[in-house]
Amino acid sequence: SAFLKALGWSLLHSLWQMGVLWLLYIILTSNGKRFQSRQRFNLSLLFIVAGSIAFLFTLIYQCYQGTESLIIYQQSSEIDTTASSFSTLFLQIVPFLESALPLLASAYLFAVSLLSVRLYRQYFFSHTLITSGLKKISPELRMFLAELAQRFSIKKKIRIGLSDLVSTPLTVGFWKPVILLPIAAVNQLSLQQTEAIILHELNHIKQNDYLINLFVACLDILLFFNPFSRLLTGNIIRERENSCDDMVLQ
Repeated sequence: SAFLKALGWSLLHSLWQMGVLWLLYIILTSNGKRFQSRQRFNLSLLFIVAGSIAFLFTLIYQCYQGTESLIIYQQSSEIDTTASSFSTLFLQIVPFLESALPLLASAYLFAVSLLSVRLYRQYFFSHTLITSGLKKISPELRMFLAELAQRFSIKKKIRIGLSDLVSTPLTVGFWKPVILLPIAAVNQLSLQQTEAIILHELNHIKQNDYLINLFVACLDILLFFNPFSRLLTGNIIRERENSCDDMVLQ
């Protein structure tokens, strides 16, 4: 019960902690209009990591503090009527929160368990794509990929193939990445357009976006309840793609 109450208070504190970080992001980037896309990506990633660390440290602090999570300082000689009324209302709300926090924390743990199972299934399915129904791509595109990988100083062995199980280009794997292109889309694209897609995915590999995606997905599960965390996660996904598109255009 003490742990569940500590977790509950940490969930509540996380709302204002991530809110402050989101407001700071808005101020620094002028609501996404300042800096380059990769810089905004790095800033969003930094803030969501900071918010996750703050959430964990708050949980540890609350566990050490026990069930007493708020300290009210009162100076009886200086309390006016308004402050006294506010303190009375506050003291009435706190017991209600204390009784509801274990239920809130239990629901949170249950939701985290379900989301973790879903993430594992998605991760497992993504790796089955590179072994199921993978078809070879043209030699010209394989040579184009090898030349670009050498130009980008990427020493990893990169594979590329066509798949009818995916609807959008994607890259799977970190140590041995595989670029998957949807057959239906590639058949309707010119050679130059397909090369642009390959260049986009290769930039993901160079910037280790696959590993970062897994890390952010875990943080997203940890803070799934927090709307400000979801906003930062949306920024990470959007600016990650924008940075790769900017490189392709250059």
